[in-house]
Amino acid sequence: MPLIRDEGNCTDRFTLEDSIEFEKVSFKYPTAPKEQRNLFDKVSFRINAGESTAIVGPSGFGKSTIVQMIERFY
Repeated sequence: MPLIRDEGNCTDRFTLEDSIEFEKVSFKYPTAPKEQRNLFDKVSFRINAGESTAIVGPSGFGKSTIVQMIERFY
């Protein structure tokens, strides 16, 4: 399992003052075979502070994985 490398100034609490941005993010589960395609490829979006955002799509298309990436589980 890959380790998350923290910077020296990381915190466990924060207030979102600007946005969360994904820019051309691709992802494949670490345990997936090399020949398996990415779960998602080059996804880009921005969630601005104070906005509500819905991530929608069919089962298995990476919605929960995107949330887990924001929460730093991946």
